[in-house]
Amino acid sequence: MLNHAIFNNLSAELRAVALKHCQVLSLPEGQQVFGAGDACTGLPLVLSGVIKVQMIGASGNGIVLYRMSDNDMCTLSIGCLMTGHGYRAEAIVEQTAQVLLVPRPLFERMMAESIAFRHLVLAAYGQRLDDLCY
Repeated sequence: MLNHAIFNNLSAELRAVALKHCQVLSLPEGQQVFGAGDACTGLPLVLSGVIKVQMIGASGNGIVLYRMSDNDMCTLSIGCLMTGHGYRAEAIVEQTAQVLLVPRPLFERMMAESIAFRHLVLAAYGQRLDDLCY
């Protein structure tokens, strides 16, 4: 179940806690994962499939911010989890997806207790911001 690279360097204790508390979601094409204004309840980790994160512009058209696929994590969720703010965009499944949801309390614990987890999360966040600049 924990077949996402972010779990590779967790301690045995944190892996056991993650196995107990993470939820695997099977999401069909077209399903909304989260919407603008929703509270962030956890960190979605994409195991397979494709999910796009987009904002709806004033014209009503979607502006794609990024796409997530195998072994990816949701950068917008990272920001929401760290700030406590709700989502400002939406995520829609483009290709049937399997997502592992790390609940907020576990995310906070892993950020506090695992330097490897924290580095991977911040590196993913930094990489996504870097990608937006090019």
